[in-house]
Amino acid sequence: MDLALTPSDLGLNERQQRALASAISGKLIAEKNGLNAALQSIIWPCHYLDFETVATVLPLYPNHGCHDQVLTQFSIHHRENINSEPWHSEYLDDASRDCQRKLAEALIDALGQKGSVLVYSSFEQTRIKALMAEFPDLAAPLQAVLDRVFDLHPCIANHVYHPAFGGSFSIKKVLPALVPDLSYQELAVRDGDTAITRFARMARGEIVAGEISLTRSQLLHYCKLDTFAMVRLHEILVKLASET
Repeated sequence: MDLALTPSDLGLNERQQRALASAISGKLIAEKNGLNAALQSIIWPCHYLDFETVATVLPLYPNHGCHDQVLTQFSIHHRENINSEPWHSEYLDDASRDCQRKLAEALIDALGQKGSVLVYSSFEQTRIKALMAEFPDLAAPLQAVLDRVFDLHPCIANHVYHPAFGGSFSIKKVLPALVPDLSYQELAVRDGDTAITRFARMARGEIVAGEISLTRSQLLHYCKLDTFAMVRLHEILVKLASET
């Protein structure tokens, strides 16, 4: 089908019109004014946050139900401004026991009290709310974290489109289109399902002691790339918003 022949009376919304124009031209399209306005609400320093969880048919730990999502790790890249070098914080649970409280406390400490907490999608917000319900005494500092969250997903979905997105705004589609030099392909753990499986196998004692250190390193590397990807995406968005 020749997209250039698409009828003009389909009632497409702005996002759909942008996707259509991008597909026809074969080029990236950015709505710069709206993108710039959205980015202006980010407060420096920035903290780019990603969580990983484990969920299994049979609970891995006491006091959890079937398919409950249990937080297992986080990665945070920190940056003072868009031109500064980022630094990194991370946490990975001891798989032999439920360490969500330790994770929550480490998260609060790592994020401090200043700056926006950048995420990609609503997943991190949902998991923080679950931590608040699980540990009411930590609800106030966790709510303070929630109040600082800024989601990069709507910035892209509402203002940017590239033909390579293929109709999706997931980070696995957006990243290779906007930051082609970053890739998960060389990683031993390259997606969330594999991360869940590896962690669950550690928790069940199915990974021999000599391979646990390697498995933990692979899980940390995967989560670290997720947050570094957000650092790079933020850079690209700032550049797109400022181009004349």
